[in-house]
Amino acid sequence: MLVQQWLACDQGEQALSLKRGQNLCAYVETYCSKKVLGVCVERRDRHCCFNSILARLINRQGRAQIGLPMNQCGGFNQAQLQSLNFAAMDLSEFIASIVPKSINQAATNSQVGQTVQQRVTNYYEQK
Repeated sequence: MLVQQWLACDQGEQALSLKRGQNLCAYVETYCSKKVLGVCVERRDRHCCFNSILARLINRQGRAQIGLPMNQCGGFNQAQLQSLNFAAMDLSEFIASIVPKSINQAATNSQVGQTVQQRVTNYYEQK
């Protein structure tokens, strides 16, 4: 039980895990979080997390465009934002997240037909 408590994630780590699962975070670096006698005994990853995929894409690609350090998570001031070339950004990940997935029309029609047939059969078998 002690080992489980020691290995359990705190609330901040749980929130990070959820955000990473939704692809809202960008990896920044790994750093030594605990040293004993000058030797690193624990390493942690640092991430920048955003409210949306679009915000993450614009922040990370925008920082690269204007030469801002990638190991920081801050936003842009007005002049920096105006200097960004949005046409040069790859926003395909964002577009894929909002475009409806294609539907296999034949399979859907077949499934609907089977469901209707089964319900009609069940209805008449009850009487």
